[in-house]
Amino acid sequence: MLESLKEEYQRLWDAAVIPESCRGHVASRAARATAFRIRYEHVARTLGMPWQVVAAIAELESGQRFDRHLHNGDALSARTIHVPTGRPASGEPPFTWEVSAIDALMMGRAYKVVSWSIPEALHFLEGYNGWGYRDYHPQVLSPYLWSMTNLYIHGKYVSDGIWSDAAISAQVGAVAMLRALGWTGGSVSYPSDELAWTGAGPVQETPIKDREKEAIVANETKPSSTLVTWILDRVDLTHVGRIAWRFALGKINEWVDAEIARIDAEDTAAKK
Repeated sequence: MLESLKEEYQRLWDAAVIPESCRGHVASRAARATAFRIRYEHVARTLGMPWQVVAAIAELESGQRFDRHLHNGDALSARTIHVPTGRPASGEPPFTWEVSAIDALMMGRAYKVVSWSIPEALHFLEGYNGWGYRDYHPQVLSPYLWSMTNLYIHGKYVSDGIWSDAAISAQVGAVAMLRALGWTGGSVSYPSDELAWTGAGPVQETPIKDREKEAIVANETKPSSTLVTWILDRVDLTHVGRIAWRFALGKINEWVDAEIARIDAEDTAAKK
């Protein structure tokens, strides 16, 4: 499906403009994403994807609230209630935002995206939200992608399966957010390498500018892409503490690998 849509996605991306009336709001939401980029980067590193894409989804699903599931905006105090229901399937609530976000993106097959080109990213984002617009209302470009650009005017699903021609999305669409964050496709980089997330429970909602003094290592070479190594290289722990963290974070990596294998097996079985 992606191959047949690549030209369309690129053409629409090139044509998209954020209207003057929307620029202030888009800029304010992008500023919030930038302030909390360290949280988005932690999740993005695990799956090898751009942090800006994670931020765009967080804005659309929950208004960038870190007490909500990335799947659909339900509260982290329980498994998801709305579609997809019962996520994350493993572990016990309350969930950290990071654990839930990784689960949501794995469900969306983020780890299968190869280069994160503009067409690939837009295809992933549209699929993450669902193909209802393209399948049943092709006259309307999905506001999940195009809201607050010149390519979207009106028409949206007001709830699961309920359509309104008159409704207008008030959300910042993914394209507007990505544009405001300066993302231009294919870039998987993490500009806050100098800052460390220790993995010790949920990170407080403190803007990065107020956390600069907490930086552990500045201006060093890019860390290993392995989550365990990256965290342990940056956290000053006792020997026993480091062993404990290595064990705990190793389990996270094992879980990610097991989930990928399970999803791949399901895909293979479905094709038979």
